[in-house]
Amino acid sequence: MRTNDVQHWLSQDERRLATLRTLTQPLTASHLAQRTQRPRSACSALLRQLASRRLVRCLNNSARRSRVYGLTLKGHACLGAMGSQNAEPRRTPEVDWAIYGWICFSQRSAVLKALTEPLQPATIKRRALRHDPTLTMSANNVRDVIRLFLAKGLVSRVHRRAALHPQYALTALGRSLHELLMTADTTRIADNETRTHAR
Repeated sequence: MRTNDVQHWLSQDERRLATLRTLTQPLTASHLAQRTQRPRSACSALLRQLASRRLVRCLNNSARRSRVYGLTLKGHACLGAMGSQNAEPRRTPEVDWAIYGWICFSQRSAVLKALTEPLQPATIKRRALRHDPTLTMSANNVRDVIRLFLAKGLVSRVHRRAALHPQYALTALGRSLHELLMTADTTRIADNETRTHAR
């Protein structure tokens, strides 16, 4: 499909262009739904449409859920041709997108987001629930998640003399995924929708 044809296709449905503009970093359909305040199913469908035109690509193809999508060079080019501020190609962070997609499940992401310093599982649970009171999670759930994080190299044990139980801190990999997750979770409506509401 030629660039002009793709631009015409994008302009036929404002949600397509809004979705491209929202992809300032790789996102899952759930994160896209948060940012655009649209249903997750609609965001999944839009991402599949954009992927079929090679404007975005899935970065964790083997995943069945929490698939992560990022802009392609063609997607950036179309944004530039259509006058978007997000048109400048950005280097996709070098992370393991399969692990990133895996942590995007509610309890895993809640635990990762709570780990801003070395903490014990009970404290992690309290922080996660303070951040999201609708979350259903026990200290045992946190311990299970921590075991999985240890196996994947996302956290390490920290032993302190005064502490009876070990604390857990993010590794370098865990910190890079934490940063991505925190920026993906920001609720920001796509540029053209913001302009529409401002009128």
